[in-house]
Amino acid sequence: ETVVALRRALDEAVRTVLQAEKELPVEWVLTLRRLLEVAAERAQLRLPLVLTLEETLAVAATQGVSTPAELRQCLSTLGAAGHLLYFPNTDTTSHQVVLDPGWLGALFADVAFPTRAKSARAAQSRVEEGRVALGDLDVLWEAHGLTADQRGAALDFMTRLSLVVVSGDSSVIP
Repeated sequence: ETVVALRRALDEAVRTVLQAEKELPVEWVLTLRRLLEVAAERAQLRLPLVLTLEETLAVAATQGVSTPAELRQCLSTLGAAGHLLYFPNTDTTSHQVVLDPGWLGALFADVAFPTRAKSARAAQSRVEEGRVALGDLDVLWEAHGLTADQRGAALDFMTRLSLVVVSGDSSVIP
């Protein structure tokens, strides 16, 4: 049933892109379709729905997007349409692509809602102070299989989207 739901989301995303005011190169539409398929495959394997820019280029190259410049333009356009997250002008996130913005939302839910916490210590720190220590954040996201680099990028994505504020005392405030 998860695969069916992901397939529906994939088809809907492709329809949305096709109906956009701006005509997109067919290679970009095919790239979106393949990236959504990769997201579905990674979700089934419980892997993070994040790819490096190099991994994304390898996927896009199979669909006819062969240069890094074209890939960045493609990702910026697809990101503006809300199908993925890509911020090209930052140090920490310019080499990461979040394949499903909803997945990042699930990571945020671990920070914002104590009942979702995978760590009693992290949940307790949030209940008492309304914040989570950066060290506890690593524990929370470890269950999602994020590498240290991906954790940093996820935090930067959340900061850029105004979902969290990193305070001066090494904690995060949702």
